[in-house]
Amino acid sequence: WSGYFFKSTDGGSSWSQSNRFNVEENFTDNPTLPDSNDGFTTTTNLCVNPLNSNELFVSANWRLWYSSNGGEKWFERSKGADISCVKDLYFMDGKTYAVAMDEGLLVTSNGGSNWKALYPLKYDANGSGHQWRVRVIKTYSDLIFISTLDSWTTHVPRILRSTDSG
Repeated sequence: WSGYFFKSTDGGSSWSQSNRFNVEENFTDNPTLPDSNDGFTTTTNLCVNPLNSNELFVSANWRLWYSSNGGEKWFERSKGADISCVKDLYFMDGKTYAVAMDEGLLVTSNGGSNWKALYPLKYDANGSGHQWRVRVIKTYSDLIFISTLDSWTTHVPRILRSTDSG
C-alpha cells in the first residue's frame, strides 16, 4: 500500500486525501530505516482516538506514525518499539496499545514519544512471537487485555488474556 488515507469532516459528503510525504522521520529512535522520506509503507492499521478525533496513529511495517492534527502532519513515533511491524492499535483512557510482530504488546501514554513493553517482558519460548490483534476492556477495578499470539516455538495460534491490568 502506498500510504494514503482519505478523510471526511462533513459526514462523508466530501473526502480529502492525506499527503503521505508530510512526515517527520526519526532516525535517532529508529536507526534501521533507509535515509529516505518515503512516507507510509505497508500500512496495517489506522486508529482514531475516540476521545479526540484529531489524534491518529498509523501502524506500518517498521514504523509507527502519529498525528495530533487530523492527519495534516505525521511524526514517526518508534522509540522503545525497536524495529516493529505493528499490526494493531487500540486507544483506552489516554493510552495507546499496540501489538507487533516479534515485540509483543506495547503501550504509550505520551502519543508514542516512547513505548513500554507489557508482554512479554523478556524472551519466553511460549509467549514470544507475533501478536496480531489487541483489545482492551475496562472493568470496575482492572483492565483486561486480549491479544492473539503465534509463538515462535509452538506455531500454534493462541489468545492471551490478562485480567490484572497487564
